[in-house]
Amino acid sequence: MTHVCDGCGATVDAAHLQERIRRLERATRFRPLHIHTLLLLETPPPEPASDFYAVAGQAEEQGQECQSFTEASAGGDLTSVVARAIHVSREGKPRDEVLAAIQRAGMFVAYARECPQSDAGASSPPSAGEVQKLLLRARFSYKPKHVVALGARLRATVEALKQAGFAAENCAGPDEGSFAQSLGEALRRTGIA
Repeated sequence: MTHVCDGCGATVDAAHLQERIRRLERATRFRPLHIHTLLLLETPPPEPASDFYAVAGQAEEQGQECQSFTEASAGGDLTSVVARAIHVSREGKPRDEVLAAIQRAGMFVAYARECPQSDAGASSPPSAGEVQKLLLRARFSYKPKHVVALGARLRATVEALKQAGFAAENCAGPDEGSFAQSLGEALRRTGIA
């Protein structure tokens, strides 16, 4: 049986919808009541254990090692880079404690696209329709004081956020050389680091 996903609009199977619900549940667990800074990534990773909000217990249930969705070029996974940028030590702490510290700092990680993309769609920036959905989520659900988008392909998205009245900026993405430094500078400008 197929269904239409309310996140990506594609005709999908039940497994796609179940993983979307699990991804939302993981993120909701660490969502601040008031979001100071929304870190915006382009697309969720295809592997659940690679999601920013995956915690060790959830990954172990699936027989996978828990890791952030990408290795940041400055050394370490995205969670570690974000934690360092806001002066949270990750040494000796379980991942869920680090995510809780990021939550207490008022930071939340979201995606411009709500579902992982096929290889063909992964190389293009978010479409106008995806940006409009993001603007609705930002305005009525997230309500951030600041938005920091990670990666060059989100430049048009940042411009749309600015036109909608959000304090938004773009910085280097996790696969770009100056990521850790760029993120740290962006977070200092928001007042969170």
